[in-house]
Amino acid sequence: MLDRIQLMSELKNISSSLFIDLKPTISLTKKLWSEMVNDPLFQARVKASTSWPTLPSWQNKLDDIYQVAGYKKPYKIIATDGSQIYPDKHQGTSCALINIGTVMLDYKEEISRAQCKTKPYIMHESNKDDTQEFCAEWIDSKRQEYEFKAGIEYCTIKQQENMNSPLLYFLDGSLIFWHLEAKEPTLRQFFIDSYIALLETFYRQKILMAGYISLPKGKDLVNLVRFHLEEKQQLLSQYNEPNNQEQLNSIVDSHIANFFLQPFERTNVFKSNSNITRYYPAHLKPYFFYLHVGSEIARIEVPAWIAANNTDLDLICAIIQDQCIKGDGYPIGLAEAHEQAVVKGPDREFFYMLLTKLGLEQEHQVTISRKSLKKRGLGI
Repeated sequence: MLDRIQLMSELKNISSSLFIDLKPTISLTKKLWSEMVNDPLFQARVKASTSWPTLPSWQNKLDDIYQVAGYKKPYKIIATDGSQIYPDKHQGTSCALINIGTVMLDYKEEISRAQCKTKPYIMHESNKDDTQEFCAEWIDSKRQEYEFKAGIEYCTIKQQENMNSPLLYFLDGSLIFWHLEAKEPTLRQFFIDSYIALLETFYRQKILMAGYISLPKGKDLVNLVRFHLEEKQQLLSQYNEPNNQEQLNSIVDSHIANFFLQPFERTNVFKSNSNITRYYPAHLKPYFFYLHVGSEIARIEVPAWIAANNTDLDLICAIIQDQCIKGDGYPIGLAEAHEQAVVKGPDREFFYMLLTKLGLEQEHQVTISRKSLKKRGLGI
């Protein structure tokens, strides 16, 4: 049991170091950003840089702003999310669970419809290729694969039902496969091939899709500021500012976007050039922009074939804006998909109870650790 009195005392002792005053850093960043925006040669120097190969690229002006129009016409949205129960050594089995939640929202002028579905997947050694290790990383990667597959399945159903209103597939998270970047090469290539094949299906069926990232921690725009600051410190010996690279550690892209975005406006579209994107074919390479949804600045990611179509971009932004209004600041479709996907405490216990029951029925000894048994019932 948590000692709340002691917790309050401990937090008070370190409160001065918990919260950083960002005002000086924000002021410096804003000054540097203004210099970059007003430098007509900055974009060319970014493109020519060999020491910063992962900087994002863009067209037109760095600080271009695009108004997002309201959207009151019929549309359909498919949103997926997933959760998992990892293998628990205290339960005596290497079985895991992935639960995928899918929400289908069909907004019509007269009567709107909502459908919610969940699908559990049992994960075991037998589910995987012999070259893969059955571990948390494999389960996490498999979860994203199942989220994409559920999106394709239900988007295909909706496409066949009615093509009179636009359809958007919505994913909670990034279309950039960051979680694979540092993984063992065999696992990385296995899942990159799978993900790319699924993204290709969205492309062939012309299903609009977008990844939504709330409270984003991306630093693509921050790295452009770092690049500019490094240039100044190298080229201008009379520059009076100290080395502020470390000071920029506490800044993220949404701080910069907040300099110039008003509610229901978006930034320019940027191409991600992170290392992992070299595995993507050209038409599927990830692009991103920042969108002020009213309550926060979110990061939206789309594949290249959508980023190149302004009509599609405008439609996606308008639908996202409407979803955030309906969801009080967060897309209602994603919120509902999360509710469908999440595995709560009683469901977790039910899962473990079923494993034990099945083991006994098949006359297999199920060894549960004393620690796990103790958690289920404490005696005094």
